[in-house]
Amino acid sequence: MHALAREVGLALGETRKAQHRKQTEVAARARISVPLLSRVENGHRAITLGDLFDVCEALNVNASDVVGRAERRIPVIGCRRPRSN
Repeated sequence: MHALAREVGLALGETRKAQHRKQTEVAARARISVPLLSRVENGHRAITLGDLFDVCEALNVNASDVVGRAERRIPVIGCRRPRSN
């Protein structure tokens, strides 16, 4: 799994915990299973784009903020980033 995918999951978990919300509540609002949310938050499974938006909506945060926070944690060396045209 790519480092960014892992960091996005960790950032989602941190956001949920900062809001004092339970995985069961967030998973239900995002229409995903609790085991899936748990694996994503623990960095064991990459989240799909659709599920990312659903979880972010359940947490009332912007997906771009979560991804941006995750991206800033990854060192530039060794990280493949898209090329700008």
